[in-house]
Amino acid sequence: MNKYVLVDSCYWFGLLDDKDSYHIPANTISELIKDYKIIVPYPSMYEVLNSKFIKSKNRLSQFEEIMKSGKVEFLFDESYRDEALKNTYSIHRRTIPQISLVDSIIREVIKDINIKIDYVITFNEKDFKDVCDIRSIEIVSE
Repeated sequence: MNKYVLVDSCYWFGLLDDKDSYHIPANTISELIKDYKIIVPYPSMYEVLNSKFIKSKNRLSQFEEIMKSGKVEFLFDESYRDEALKNTYSIHRRTIPQISLVDSIIREVIKDINIKIDYVITFNEKDFKDVCDIRSIEIVSE
């Protein structure tokens, strides 16, 4: 498990909801990363574990099993919050994509050279392409 993947929330929705438009690509990606360490920024947990998601006992159980598998490394966001919030508020004045606060935090994590990231998994490539390119991190989307 020497490869590290940073996972965007959309991957979890695709993987665990068979009606999601990204269900098939998410399952394909799941096979590709089965031996990798998965980095989950804590704000993604808030985004995934929303009221609609937790109503499905099956999805919640599957998600819990993955989170407790020993392959997941949770990443706290304290050192990224201020910059991410500033970027979210000023987004209309900047050239970065219009993204949520959670995605802004993920962007800050990607920028952090102290965090080993080999791949970013997302179905919203445009939200992260510029910062991934800077660090030569490959985006996996299908």
